[in-house]
Amino acid sequence: MNNFQKNILNFQNQLKVKLQFYNFHQIQKQKFSALVIFGMGGSGFLGKLIQNLSLELNLHCPLYVIQDNQIPTKLIQMPNTLFLGISFSGNTKETLTILQKLINFKKNHQIALVTTGGKMFQISKQFKIPLVLLPQLDLTPREATGLMYNGVFKILQQVFNLKTQKILLPPSKQILKTSHQIANQIKGNIIIYTEQTLSHLGLLWKNNFNETSKNAAFWNIYPEINHNEIEGFEKISGQFTIILLDLNLKKFKKQIQFLTKTLQLKKFNVINVQLKGKNIWQKTWEGILLSFGVSYYLALKNKVDPQTTKIIDKIKSL
Repeated sequence: MNNFQKNILNFQNQLKVKLQFYNFHQIQKQKFSALVIFGMGGSGFLGKLIQNLSLELNLHCPLYVIQDNQIPTKLIQMPNTLFLGISFSGNTKETLTILQKLINFKKNHQIALVTTGGKMFQISKQFKIPLVLLPQLDLTPREATGLMYNGVFKILQQVFNLKTQKILLPPSKQILKTSHQIANQIKGNIIIYTEQTLSHLGLLWKNNFNETSKNAAFWNIYPEINHNEIEGFEKISGQFTIILLDLNLKKFKKQIQFLTKTLQLKKFNVINVQLKGKNIWQKTWEGILLSFGVSYYLALKNKVDPQTTKIIDKIKSL
């Protein structure tokens, strides 16, 4: 069995694994004026996920996400802010740059970190910054969404009055079966459309198609595309697959019928993926698992290694 497939089947274990805590006595429940999550790639996705699930988690605090090596002035100047840094490897250059700037700024901000080790762990020990240390478990960052969520949740639970939501995952074998069916329908470049409430899933599907399947993939929000992007299809050519990810077919019935017809006239392949979860929480975790499964089977179809990222690794080494 391929290691990537094995990690999908064992995803539930990421939510149960034992974590290590450092300097947690320094982080206490208090009323922060804002929460800022910073990280890149698979680590940075956690910020988008928490942002869209903030109501479900009872996180009544303004939340900002930084996926860059710069801190917006308004954020660094806000008093009483919790900055939460995530780097699976602990060596992400942009994330370490943000962390160093926060340390140098010496303002009354609280910093907390989530990582498997690396330079981030060493900085945490040096400056006594609260940190959750994750086991690596032979995972790539994008496969470790559940593990990193586990660490992030422990920090936020320590600080805020979070609501504990039980994560009920669909059977992994059913996920793989559905994923295989979807992957078999995909041809060419990929565009994913989601509604705003599930925009984090649109981003994750795009990222996984890019990294795991080595496909050109893009993502946008519906119905915003009706006010700009749809015109771009008039002269477009080539092979495309459009994935309508859990769009509300009743709410947008006429518009989606028109969109589907327009795209099919261009000979684009349109796939409608409806998630079975009863709410945004359940749909999120079902969608996360499906993103792994579909991108994995598409990688097999494309005859590429689902775990390696040669171009990204080369850029990181520069």
